[in-house]
Amino acid sequence: KYRIDGDLVPIHLLPADAMARLTTLLKRDAGLNFGDRSSPKDGRFGFVWQGRSVDVRVAAGPQAQDGEKLTLRMLDRAGLKNFEELFSRYPEVSEHLSRLLAPEIKGGGGLMLMSGPTGSGKSTTMYACVLEIDRRRRHVLSIEDPIEYEMRYATQWQVAQGSSAGREFADLIRAAMRHDPDYIVIGEMRDVATVETALKAAESGHTVISTIHADTAVQTLERLRSFMPFERERSSTYTLSQQIRCILNQRLVKTLCHACSNKCLARDVVSAEAMETLGLQPDDSVRSHNPAGCDLCNRTGVLGRALLLEALMIATPLSKRDPIFHALMHNVNDIIHQEGVSYTSRQQGVRSLVKEGLMDPKLGLVMMDG
Repeated sequence: KYRIDGDLVPIHLLPADAMARLTTLLKRDAGLNFGDRSSPKDGRFGFVWQGRSVDVRVAAGPQAQDGEKLTLRMLDRAGLKNFEELFSRYPEVSEHLSRLLAPEIKGGGGLMLMSGPTGSGKSTTMYACVLEIDRRRRHVLSIEDPIEYEMRYATQWQVAQGSSAGREFADLIRAAMRHDPDYIVIGEMRDVATVETALKAAESGHTVISTIHADTAVQTLERLRSFMPFERERSSTYTLSQQIRCILNQRLVKTLCHACSNKCLARDVVSAEAMETLGLQPDDSVRSHNPAGCDLCNRTGVLGRALLLEALMIATPLSKRDPIFHALMHNVNDIIHQEGVSYTSRQQGVRSLVKEGLMDPKLGLVMMDG
């Protein structure tokens, strides 16, 4: 099966003996013990295709009584997206991030977070931020588990979970601060020690870029606070209020196939109330999903995915951040109304996709509620 635009699609069905040989070859190339089929293992190998270096991450695990399952993740560095491609619908977000990552800014510190569910493109956005940095003039140090893409002119450290003392996320962040980095990139904030150490790194003048699992931009702040120990909650929250620079919460939504989607007027597919919610006029042209599909979209009616972004950008001077601290302590939803805070809602992105004919208005209404 291939995962295409988020869905698993059956492609090949091989005989058991052919599959066994293929499994052995893949595990050998990935440096795994191909005689052991009972314990989970991870490895990697690479190949060159049409002049592009492709890295393949291999995860092996047992299946049922005596079977085996392999999952391959293909990482093509040439496929990484830049700011212009990612944020074409969000120019104000691109401009804000570019200012934060400008080579002229040094010693300001700050925390930049990408949040969202698994498979929402957080790592792609994080790497886009790294690509935006002038890595010849500024020292970028990343701490990842595992390292997904090798980045030129950047220092990359691999976390060794549990197997080696001093190689966890928090240990490596503390060690990183002694290597004079301008930017510290943390693969994921997943525990108390990592969050506390990352806040200390931001406070000491390093720009910290990381990802975290959360459903909304505001909930990202709540999730960070949930990692803070009770006895240091107030001081850690104050540091967070001083250092947070932006939060990008994202989803990837399937876009309609323009070869077969149905072109229609807004009034023919949604109610007057729904049109008001989506910011549509009755005579606006929209597109609806064609469930029969066509050859181009493999009879699904959808082709490709688009970024649906919720952004919380904070440009408030440090001397005026007391209201942000009080909002974090009492009602985090108040933060979007504070001075210097600009907020791009997910609903704005949905309206844009519907008007461009990339999303069915009915799906748009569902995404509005989500």
